[in-house]
Amino acid sequence: MQRGFTLIELLIVVAIIGIIAAIAIPALQVAMDKSKQRATMADMRSVGQACQIYQVDESIFPANATPSATLVVILQGYIKNSLPAKDKWSHAFSYTSDSSTWYSLESFGKDGIDGIDIIPANKLRFEQDLVYASGHFTASPE
Repeated sequence: MQRGFTLIELLIVVAIIGIIAAIAIPALQVAMDKSKQRATMADMRSVGQACQIYQVDESIFPANATPSATLVVILQGYIKNSLPAKDKWSHAFSYTSDSSTWYSLESFGKDGIDGIDIIPANKLRFEQDLVYASGHFTASPE
């Protein structure tokens, strides 16, 4: 007599694996988006620090509405680290400034569309915007 698994036993195992995958995959996606959000915040701090160093040396901030790729080229000589021109969702940062007293960097989040700023109450809505202005986050999940 041969011993093996019955069809019902195999179907039960496949169903259990399916249930575990259905639970794990959304949690993994949230973890991936959260890590991208945190990395983007760290990148924004680096670009902001470079803006502040530039302002100390040049007495002005870079010009208003400078595209992020150009901004990174301008700032690269003022900081040792390499600066990213895009957030971790591969969208360009938005930069605004009055050139003399303040600057603002914005990441439009996962969807890349300018919209609602993120607040702690909706910290898992990764399509909402992160805003770093004059050395502080004004819109962040914290």
